[in-house]
Amino acid sequence: MSTLVASAVVATAMLSNCSWNHPGRNPYRGTVSEAVSRYIDIPAPVRTRLIAKIESGQADDTAAIMRDTIAGKYDYSPQITDMHFGQRTVCGAVTRDEWAATRREMGKVYCVDNHCLIVPKICGNISRVHRVAGEGGGGGIGGGAAPATVAVPRAAAPGWVRAASPDEVAAADSMAEMATTPMTQLSGFASPFGTASYAPDLTSRNPSTDTGLAQPGPAPSPVPEPATFGMLGAGLAVVYGVIRRRARREAAQGA
Repeated sequence: MSTLVASAVVATAMLSNCSWNHPGRNPYRGTVSEAVSRYIDIPAPVRTRLIAKIESGQADDTAAIMRDTIAGKYDYSPQITDMHFGQRTVCGAVTRDEWAATRREMGKVYCVDNHCLIVPKICGNISRVHRVAGEGGGGGIGGGAAPATVAVPRAAAPGWVRAASPDEVAAADSMAEMATTPMTQLSGFASPFGTASYAPDLTSRNPSTDTGLAQPGPAPSPVPEPATFGMLGAGLAVVYGVIRRRARREAAQGA
């Protein structure tokens, strides 16, 4: 499986290479804001504008994603990077080398200050794409001059890291989601103190304020140890013996 680095801060699974040979298998389920905010090399003001454009549907281009090219009103590098899968998984690069040469998947392109994001219609996997020419260079989706073709690395190319399969991507996403899932009480255990919820970082075990344990009040009395009961019984026996001896002595004096 490709190298996985789970961030403890944002709980995001980062994979170096993933397969996108089966579009739609792992659609992105997070929000636009969450996805764009992960592109930390893009200036924050640019990210804010990109989020607004995507959420309002103000696309700069509609492009056809093919096996070897991305064609639209502009020319684009054929490589798609930083693609989002599932709830919180990001793949540095994706391969589509098993696509048929005639296959096309449409996507909306949003650009701000030379930073472009592409959102395929089939899956909504927010990704990054690089524009390489000005308007009109691509000749449009349906015809005209063909966009410049840039060789896409194949699985057999030197230095190519094996792409994670869709199942591996799904597993990585599940691991990242588990890292942020709050602990829940075991269903078979009925606590006399009610249900307590715990911090999602799995390090704090302090009950939250919605439980009886967190409310101020007198501390419960400690449960006596067995030795305590033994000492109490011995003390009572001594007192009882003293009382009996005193009673006998007083009876003897009265006689």
